[in-house]
Amino acid sequence: MTVTEFDAYGFDLGKFRYRAAQLVKCIIRAREQIDRGFLGEDHVYSSWHLESLSLDCEPPEVLLDRAARIAASIADQMIEMGGSGGVPVGDPLGDLKLKVAVFADCFALGEAASRLRKHAPINWKELAQWDLLPAIRSDLDKLPHPRNPLLRDEAGGTPNGPHPPGCFYWNGISYELRGLQFKLVSALWMAEARKLPVGDLPSLVWGDESQDIVGGSVNSACHRTNRFFKENSIGLRIQQKKGFISLVNASSMSAGKAKKRAQKRAQK
Repeated sequence: MTVTEFDAYGFDLGKFRYRAAQLVKCIIRAREQIDRGFLGEDHVYSSWHLESLSLDCEPPEVLLDRAARIAASIADQMIEMGGSGGVPVGDPLGDLKLKVAVFADCFALGEAASRLRKHAPINWKELAQWDLLPAIRSDLDKLPHPRNPLLRDEAGGTPNGPHPPGCFYWNGISYELRGLQFKLVSALWMAEARKLPVGDLPSLVWGDESQDIVGGSVNSACHRTNRFFKENSIGLRIQQKKGFISLVNASSMSAGKAKKRAQKRAQK
């Protein structure tokens, strides 16, 4: 299978590789906390860059919620491309896209997360088509890496980003990041376009979908996280705007502020 950055239908293959890998990894991490070692050999975990899962501290219900969001975004993107099930007839990547689409259902994932919050059992074996994992991994490895460096979790070595139970890697250096700051960065790192509605934060960060999180709590968590990025010279910042919270490049955020200042000066 020979591919470029985009397929013949305008599908961003690097982004698809990243999103599909994150979907699988979230579900593996969730089940691993309940069913240790279910994938068997260590090399299977390593193929998904999932080492040290015994130290993973994110609740499985939070991971399944995140997986449900990713699965839904992948399905929406494929539906926009047209064709049966979002895969055009004659698409050379059709087999891989269909495998990813049927690996796990976003509604089933969301329901499973809800059941876990109620301390009800779920059937992990039927939650995903686990037998598809080797074929999905093999075909994803044939796709290009994302062009956006913030999405290159699938590159060799330790990837940039949060790593359970409380580390943040950036350009080969490990920094300690724990508590709400770690959960906040993890939620944004997994989100589509690194962007989430503020209303999603209670369940994803505080772990309580019914909790009324006041603005001060969100502002405080964002401020402390941005200070962590700045003190460690990590080129990221958290930005709040119009009911959304985003993880952005520090340079682009600074450029945006400079543009606004210039516009204000021009209006005077």
